[in-house]
Amino acid sequence: MRNSIRYTFALLSAVAVIMLARPILRMLNQDELAAWLLLEDGVIENVSTLLLVAAAGTLLVAGTRSKGRSNRRVRWTLWAFALLLFLGFAEEIDWGQRIFRYGVPESLAQQFEPGEVSLHAMNNPVVDIAGLLFAGASLMYLVVLPIARATYQPLAAKFSDTLLPSIPLASAIAGATILMLAQLLMEGAADESFPHQLVTEGFEAALSLLVLIFAVELLRKASGWTTRQSFEAVLCAVACLAMLPAGIVLFMLTDADVRRAAVYKVEGQYLLGLNRTDEAMELLESAAELTPDDIDLLIQIGTLHMVARRADLADRYFQQAIDRGDDARAYLGLGGVRMVQGQMGEAAALLERAAEIDPDNEQIWKELGSAYHMLGDLGRATDALRRALALDPHYGEARRSLVNALLDQGDLQSADQELRILVTAQPDDASLYHALGLVNAELGRRQEARRFLEQALERQPDYPEVRALLAELGRG
Repeated sequence: MRNSIRYTFALLSAVAVIMLARPILRMLNQDELAAWLLLEDGVIENVSTLLLVAAAGTLLVAGTRSKGRSNRRVRWTLWAFALLLFLGFAEEIDWGQRIFRYGVPESLAQQFEPGEVSLHAMNNPVVDIAGLLFAGASLMYLVVLPIARATYQPLAAKFSDTLLPSIPLASAIAGATILMLAQLLMEGAADESFPHQLVTEGFEAALSLLVLIFAVELLRKASGWTTRQSFEAVLCAVACLAMLPAGIVLFMLTDADVRRAAVYKVEGQYLLGLNRTDEAMELLESAAELTPDDIDLLIQIGTLHMVARRADLADRYFQQAIDRGDDARAYLGLGGVRMVQGQMGEAAALLERAAEIDPDNEQIWKELGSAYHMLGDLGRATDALRRALALDPHYGEARRSLVNALLDQGDLQSADQELRILVTAQPDDASLYHALGLVNAELGRRQEARRFLEQALERQPDYPEVRALLAELGRG
């Protein structure tokens, strides 16, 4: 019992040290070191992948040692576990994509996230559901089943512990999962821009270490060793220490500019979450100088400049993104810049190109409709705006733009219909009732116009335009 307690304490301590490294370093004002350790392809991730390979090799040895007809099921199960770990290793390194520097084939580009070829980067809800099911099943197997077996005697008779983790190990896996969720909730729940990878990379490293310990446990059982349970903790601590220099070497072999850019990006995203936009922009622009072919980063910087009303700077970054690839987001952003600059013809041409690349993007069609409207091409404007609403019927901005285009066309009946849809979705917006009052007054529906105007005043009593229109209708 005493050894089991020591073993549990050792495992939980190792998990805490790995997973709390980032917040501890942040408390010590070592943000750059934290990012350097935990970013994508950083030291911690390289250590994680090496630990997975070590665990897979250990399971292959354990399966080989499980000889005899009675152990055939155990042997094949261990080998299947090893295959899963090799698959996890391949996924962690994106199947060698960044090592061998090969790109995503054009025929597959729409099926994967930009720049990645791996199962977890596929744009497919089936893959996402399968991943969640696999994670749930793994948690049941590694945590729930061992603990249930230990606490519920009938299960002990039905399930052998030959292929199950020990109770200390199951407790450590549960602790790592709870700690990860707690970190994500505390640091990321209120901020979508929070860099979650700084937490998940630490969790993956801790989990990789625990999986290696699990593999050693299974090897001990398959080999019939009778050493104390603390053997696994000592062995894996040594293995982890041996992996750390190897992970650092792999990290240092990465191109220095790419490595520095990755650190700047992670820090920049974190500062954005704190609304320290100017500092974040400085870091992100430094990252863009180091990795000028990062289209996603160029588009993000351009978008941030647009939000800050710096159209000239946004122009530069969107143009750089377009020069490096046909990305609909870049054409959309540059089209928005041209609209701000009053160059509607060029804006429409850019947005038309964006719509050709990504015809299912409702924002592109909405902006294109607005550009056509400003050019006076009301027919094409209403067509584009209806296309946006066909893609997203709840797109309020597109419907408001459609109402304005219809009013300029003189199609009061259609404008009335669209306004009624809007007011159903936004029942507290007094301006919509005002607009309905105006339209119905023009259509000669004086009674309905009064009703809408009175509803506008119920929501906004201090609305002089509405009171003036009501007085005018009363005089009529």
